[in-house]
Amino acid sequence: MKEKFLSALSMARGAGKLVLGYDGVAASIGKEAVLVLCTKDCSERTLRNIQHLCEGVVPFRVVPWNQEDLETKFHKKIGVVAVTDTNLARLIEKNAVEDTE
Repeated sequence: MKEKFLSALSMARGAGKLVLGYDGVAASIGKEAVLVLCTKDCSERTLRNIQHLCEGVVPFRVVPWNQEDLETKFHKKIGVVAVTDTNLARLIEKNAVEDTE
């Protein structure tokens, strides 16, 4: 089910339009980030901080998958990502919604 979502993330990464990890995502908010995603098992502190940074600046969503799910695609544990392309962000968000229905 989550394969479409992970494939869309992978496409964004291949295009150089995906920022991985807390520090990179935090730096991209208010600049190039157009969508920020957190995994459901992100730490409360990370979730709270990123959500606060995104407030009123960029859309923020908690996806229904955990860091291990993203690790299968990216070969490292990732809890926070930012998409920097509007069209890819739409595709990723669409697949996140479709996969949760």
